[in-house]
Amino acid sequence: MVDYGVCMKGSGQIQANEAMAAWMRVLLLVLLSAAFFFGFMEALTGYDFERLHIFLFNLTAGGFIIIHHSEGGMHPSARSLLFLALSLVYSVLAFLEAYLPAILVSTALAAVVESVRIRRFAFFPAGFFRTGTDTSEKFNQASLLCLSLALVISSLVILNNVYFHWITVRKLTLDVFFLGFSFPVSLITLSVMFGSVRRMDSRWFRLAGQAIFWTINLGVIVFFVFILMELFVAEVAVSSLLTLAVIATFFIFFKYGAPRQEKHFLVSGMGFLLFTAITGVTYIAVHAAAPDSAAQGVILSLHAYLSLYGWNLSGMLVIIRSGEFPLGFNPRRMIAMHWATVAFLVPLGMRFAPLAAAASVAFAIFLSIFLSGRSECRARGR
Repeated sequence: MVDYGVCMKGSGQIQANEAMAAWMRVLLLVLLSAAFFFGFMEALTGYDFERLHIFLFNLTAGGFIIIHHSEGGMHPSARSLLFLALSLVYSVLAFLEAYLPAILVSTALAAVVESVRIRRFAFFPAGFFRTGTDTSEKFNQASLLCLSLALVISSLVILNNVYFHWITVRKLTLDVFFLGFSFPVSLITLSVMFGSVRRMDSRWFRLAGQAIFWTINLGVIVFFVFILMELFVAEVAVSSLLTLAVIATFFIFFKYGAPRQEKHFLVSGMGFLLFTAITGVTYIAVHAAAPDSAAQGVILSLHAYLSLYGWNLSGMLVIIRSGEFPLGFNPRRMIAMHWATVAFLVPLGMRFAPLAAAASVAFAIFLSIFLSGRSECRARGR
């Protein structure tokens, strides 16, 4: 189990990964800011850049962070850099609808991810079924496995929808499926959270972690199937079960998570996740009541931003600065800025173009402060 934010070396402690190199933080700042901005490009220009918005955040930045975190160390490996380069190529190809070369790149990306997973864990994920395996490790491996599977399945969806039309499912559009690349990032965030929970070695906590692990992973898969089948009641039932799993995770982490600065940001992330659950249920209800209403698009966009730039980003930022906490800024002010940007400026920016630009600038400023904040660990020379 990784103990995040440990400044001092101690007997019996497993040290956190070394701090991420400064140039990598700058690169991720550019990628995440660009992804956020592309999400508003339709409001500003009338052109849809949704795919670049999704891919740059989830696949390029998110996938790179997942691989770098799984491998450990300060400097990126050849595998993580290869993934970063190929994912950028894939993002552009998918955006331009150059599907055949995109399929080839997707296959190569899946091979890179699997090489990392097998090297770190094993080919068969036997740890999923062992109660003795750390919940944090389970979520880490699940994150890698879901990322590689999403890349393979995306190629199959492209082949089906664009070329062969083996099956016809109204909801199985490429844009809807591509949103699924956010799930591996969610799983790595949960890995970080459970990695800092004390008492996870007790039997009760291990069983609770096992139940939460399977509920979230199977629940999301089943939920997606029900969306494709357009089973409204089943969607509500599964989303309610997932919400209960989120609440249980929040309780465990809030009560037993190690009391360090990064806990503030992860608790804030859980707050975003709870709001994501609420907007998700609201979207299902609105879609069932008024399938063609304009409110659907607004709710879905807000749901996506709360999930990506609220919940997922909180975990990604903690991973990026792992080993450097505490950082030299007031966490409450940073969290307030995060919420003001994502939960206030984003919904307004969807309706008013000038506020879309303001939200993008505010987001870039927030990231810049967080990623450049001085490490108190280094300042104290520990």
